[in-house]
Amino acid sequence: MTRSALRALIRRAVVSLRAHALRSALSILGILFGVASITAMSSVTEGARLEALSQIGDLGADTLVIRARPASEKEMRPALTIDDSDRLASALPGVRTIAPIRGASLELPGPLGPVPATIVGTSETYAQAARSSLALGRHLTPLDVADRRRVAVLGAEIALELFPAGTPLGQRVRIGDDVFDVIGVLEPRASRRSSRGSAPLLGRDLNRSVIVPWNCIPGPGSEVSIGEVLIRLNRSADARALAAAARRTVERSLGRDGAEVIVPLEVLRQQQKTQTVFGAVTGATSLICLLVGGVGIMNILLASVSERVREIGIRRAVGATREDIAAQFLAEGALLSACGGGLGLVLGGGAALLIQHWASWPIAAAPGLVFLGFLSSVLTGVAAGGYPAWTAAHLEVMDALRRG
Repeated sequence: MTRSALRALIRRAVVSLRAHALRSALSILGILFGVASITAMSSVTEGARLEALSQIGDLGADTLVIRARPASEKEMRPALTIDDSDRLASALPGVRTIAPIRGASLELPGPLGPVPATIVGTSETYAQAARSSLALGRHLTPLDVADRRRVAVLGAEIALELFPAGTPLGQRVRIGDDVFDVIGVLEPRASRRSSRGSAPLLGRDLNRSVIVPWNCIPGPGSEVSIGEVLIRLNRSADARALAAAARRTVERSLGRDGAEVIVPLEVLRQQQKTQTVFGAVTGATSLICLLVGGVGIMNILLASVSERVREIGIRRAVGATREDIAAQFLAEGALLSACGGGLGLVLGGGAALLIQHWASWPIAAAPGLVFLGFLSSVLTGVAAGGYPAWTAAHLEVMDALRRG
C-alpha cells in the first residue's frame, strides 16, 4: 500500500468515526482504562523497585543490621550494648567491619529555624560499614570515640541548611545540651525516603544525618547501651548463615527471640516477590479491561457494517476489492484502540502523579511496560475489527445495494 493510499484510508476512517463521535468515545473506555491501569501501576511498581534497590544499594547486599526487638509495656528486655558489638566482631567469621549505632531524632537550631535531623552516634568504623564518603574534612577517629570528643560529621542536606552561607568546617552546632565542632561533611547521597517521609526502610538517610561518637549522646538504658549494630561482610561470606550466627550470639544476652536481624538482600527478594504478585494481579485486571474494550469496538464496528451496507455495495460496484473494504474496518478498529491507548497513557500518567502527590509513593517510568500496554491496545482493536471487516468484505454487491 502506497503512502497516499494509506493516508486516504486513515482519512476515511477518521471521517467515519467522527460521524458517530459519542458512540466511538464510549466504545474505547475499556481500552482507555486498561492502558491507564497498566501505566499507573507500572509506574508505582517501578518506583518501589528502584526505591528498594536504592536502599539496598545504600546499605549493600553484603550487610546485616541487628536490632533488639522492642519490648511490650508489661515486659522488660535487656538492650543491645557495646559489649554485644564487640562479641559479634570476634564471634563471626567473614566480617569486614562492624559499627555500633545509637540513634536519636532531634531538631537542631538553624539560621532559619529548627532543622530536623537524625543523630547517629557511632564509632570510627561506621564510615566503612555505611559506605559513606567525604566532601570536606575527615571522619571520626578512634581517639574521638575514646576521648568522647564533641565532634560531628554532617550530612550534605543538614550542612546546607545549618550553614547556607559558608563552609561548615570549624563551625559549631548545638545538639541537645552540648555543642559539637564540625569536622566533616559527607558527599550527597541519592537516598530515597519512605512513603511517610521518615527514614528509609533500611539504614538511614545520610543526607539528613549528623554523625557523632556514640558515647557523646544519651542512649537507651545504661551508658553502654546502643540501638543497633551494622555489620558489613566480606564478599565471599554467606549472609544467611552469618545472620543466623549473629542472632544466636546476641540472644545470649537478649534472650530468645530478643534480636531482629535484617538481611537487606532477603528484604529485596521478598519485595520483588510481592511486586511480582502485585504486577500479575494488575496485569490480569488490565487484560480484562482490554477485552471489554475489544468487545465494545467489535460491537460498534458491527453496527457500522449494518448501517453502511449501501456504501459498501457502491464501493464494491465501482471497483473496490474485498481487501479494500476489510482494510477500511481494520483501520477504524486500530484507530479507535490507538486513541483509547493514547488517552490511557495520559490518564495513567496523571493518576501516577496524583498517587505520588497524595500518597507520597515513589514513581518511575517503565517504558517497556507502557509500550507493551499501548501495543496491546492497538492489537486488541485490530483483532476486534477482524470479524466486522470479514463480514463487510464478504457482502455480495447486489445484495448490499438492495439492502441499502
